[in-house]
Amino acid sequence: MKFGNVNAFDRGWIVGNFEPSLFNSQDSDIGILRIKKGNISDGHHHKKHVEYNIIISGKVRVKNKILVDDDIFIYEPLDESHVQFLEDTVLLVIKNPSTKNDKYYNKI
Repeated sequence: MKFGNVNAFDRGWIVGNFEPSLFNSQDSDIGILRIKKGNISDGHHHKKHVEYNIIISGKVRVKNKILVDDDIFIYEPLDESHVQFLEDTVLLVIKNPSTKNDKYYNKI
């Protein structure tokens, strides 16, 4: 048996093609992200992977829609990330496939 803590990982990213990770995967990246109330995402997008966001706890606004615990929002490639965090929020984020250097700020 082994023990650990999520806070030992980089910004909550626990599985993927990076270190440290619980286990290395080239298939998906998985993170448990904690975002403070008042944060607004930076509008980035990805070209290669789909990003699945599951709200474990909290409240966000995405495309003028209010989402709460247990709600899911999914970014397809080229969808811009515009999230306003209305409460401290915990997200389970899954990116598939695992891709390095796939973060862009201007749509093509």
